[in-house]
Amino acid sequence: MNSPEFAIRSRRAAFNRALSDGDLGAIGPLLVENAVLVTGTDSAVIPSRKAQLYAWKQEFAAPRHYAAKWRKVRDEWVIEAEIYLTLA
Repeated sequence: MNSPEFAIRSRRAAFNRALSDGDLGAIGPLLVENAVLVTGTDSAVIPSRKAQLYAWKQEFAAPRHYAAKWRKVRDEWVIEAEIYLTLA
């Protein structure tokens, strides 16, 4: 596995753990400031880290699926955009 792929997989695992634990403090550093979240329920666009953290706080109890776009910023892999699909 190449280095960027390993780094992204590690960050993804950290993000998944943070979601599972409901740990907003761990989610924040994994998102760029203008990270984009598109919800699956009504395709609402949540256009910032702050707004996304609020949305995650509201949605932790719902079943979910994810797809994410990652990019490297200052030697750290961060989520630039993510699709969040609620199943409930």
